[in-house]
Amino acid sequence: MSEKKESKSEDNGYLFSVEILIQDKTNGHALEKLTHLLNTDEISDYRIINGINLGHVIEAAQKLSKEAEAKKGGKPASSKPASPPVKSVPSPLITQIQQFIQERKLVRLSIVKMKGIKLSIPCRILNYDSNSGHITVYHVDEKKVYQYNINEIDDLT
Repeated sequence: MSEKKESKSEDNGYLFSVEILIQDKTNGHALEKLTHLLNTDEISDYRIINGINLGHVIEAAQKLSKEAEAKKGGKPASSKPASPPVKSVPSPLITQIQQFIQERKLVRLSIVKMKGIKLSIPCRILNYDSNSGHITVYHVDEKKVYQYNINEIDDLT
């Protein structure tokens, strides 16, 4: 009888912190691959804290290096056209988005795309990139990751 009690031990939960590098065309595609890998029966819960695009980090370091070289009298830095500035977004919206990310709350996102196309998406907000103004969401019905510009958001409930 004591053998039966020992065999009915409960499974414990263990928390691991990992960094995973996934290479793909865009951050959204890489994030979609990651969520597909994590959505298994063996993983009971997960939280994606943040994600960076290494290409932008490397590009920024190269730009700083070229500017420093130009100041020292080396080759002139190449002049690329600057990307258009991202329109400022009211901070209460950003605060609300960050709260939804932390709570992993299910929200309905109303998006107005070009040519007046309206979308209503039940999703979880995965990431907000303040530099590019993009918001990455996980569509819970389609089980896909999408990325939208913050200026396309019409309503967030």
